[in-house]
Amino acid sequence: MSNAEIGNGLMHPELERRMMEVRRHFHHNPELSNEERETQAYLRGVLEEAGLSGIKPVASFGLAVDVVGTAGPSNPKVLIRADIDALPITETSVVPFSSERLGVMHACGHHAHAAMAYAAMAYAASVLLERQKQSFSGTVGIIFQPAEEAEPLGGRWVVEEGLLDDIDAAIGIHVDPYTETGKIAVGAGPYTLACDIFDSAVTENSAHAAKPSEGADAIAVPARW
Repeated sequence: MSNAEIGNGLMHPELERRMMEVRRHFHHNPELSNEERETQAYLRGVLEEAGLSGIKPVASFGLAVDVVGTAGPSNPKVLIRADIDALPITETSVVPFSSERLGVMHACGHHAHAAMAYAAMAYAASVLLERQKQSFSGTVGIIFQPAEEAEPLGGRWVVEEGLLDDIDAAIGIHVDPYTETGKIAVGAGPYTLACDIFDSAVTENSAHAAKPSEGADAIAVPARW
């Protein structure tokens, strides 16, 4: 994409079209947590097509890439994080790009997150390094994180691999159907963190849910832990 095509700073129609293509590809080809091999390969291809280099695999099936400015010694780094895994859900829609894999669907917006992150990096590579490279001295990084939905969690791998050690600020992307189109909702600090997952075994007399007093309440017992 040339500088002339960037226009007034709003998304160029060609970039928007390509972003939609990427989103629909992910929706049509979903992969579960820790199985995102094809997603990883496709992402690498579209990022390279956008002119990005230095793309590296992270957290097993994820990818990371930086766009680095060269204008000065100061180098603050902002990270964009997008998850890429799908859910074990059977899709019943009839859209042309519905899931081709029975029992697997992008039902939590991760395909949109990945597509938006792709567009952000394509824009950054074109604008920040071509048009504003003389005044841009920071780094815009991105992590396409696998396994947001299931163990072993990709977020834990990202931390353990030291990928956040040099980050000054991070932006986690998530769609929200209750936010008006064209608006972005942001909040400072940690936001919508996940809970831990654990199994519990209760050994006692069983009872019907309609008569919990006749046995051990398997929900109340672990809740008291």
